[in-house]
Amino acid sequence: MVTAFETTHRISLAPDAVWTVLTDWSRAHEWMPGIDALVPDGPTAVGTTLRFTAHGRDRTSTIAVLEPGARLVLHSEAPGVVADYTYTLVAAGEGETDVTLVADVVTKGAMRPLGPTIRSSIAKADSVQLERLAALLAA
Repeated sequence: MVTAFETTHRISLAPDAVWTVLTDWSRAHEWMPGIDALVPDGPTAVGTTLRFTAHGRDRTSTIAVLEPGARLVLHSEAPGVVADYTYTLVAAGEGETDVTLVADVVTKGAMRPLGPTIRSSIAKADSVQLERLAALLAA
């Protein structure tokens, strides 16, 4: 995988409180840019498919890794593009959490030459997720 971006944001809540909102799929549209609604096909677990519309296109992600309160990996595939979004939560003192988001994106086949442009677009669109999550939690 090739990293499109990595960002960390400190949120003034304990990891459990951050995790609760991070995995509340009914609220994802409030902090994930371009998402209209996100609907899981079952309970939050490894293998659960998350269906959503992003920028007018139907998409899916699969929960690839789930370590409650600590780490979540969402895996997405589209023709020629594979992406893993890894959210990691680490306690950062009394009632604070450092949340890191790493977006790894690989392009293949006909999409391979567009890899740098695709990663740049993803970074521009999604690197604000944690800032938006923090603002939501502060409200």
